[in-house]
Amino acid sequence: MDIRVERVGTVIVVSLNGTMDLASAPSLRAELEQRLTHASPKVVIDLSGVDYIDSYGLGVLVVAMKRARQAAGELRLCAPRPEVRNILDVTGLSGRIPVLPSRRDALVSWGPST
Repeated sequence: MDIRVERVGTVIVVSLNGTMDLASAPSLRAELEQRLTHASPKVVIDLSGVDYIDSYGLGVLVVAMKRARQAAGELRLCAPRPEVRNILDVTGLSGRIPVLPSRRDALVSWGPST
């Protein structure tokens, strides 16, 4: 899995490309934990390049959501492919983490200060 991180205003955008599975979960978890250590983090995970997600990948997202909330921050997902969106919906994760249709929508959702 390819992981790219950039800052857009006050938001950290983590763009993923590849498969979120057992093999990629440890490196993704470590990257997200590093980004979620700041006070009140705003993190967008761009899923547009993710072609498959399994239970390990979902687990990483759940842990990231909890860490963000513990730090008084928030996590948002954006641009999942239909097959990934279906998994988020079926597992109920899309009801716990906001999923927006595009990266732009995710960034704008925090208001003009981002």
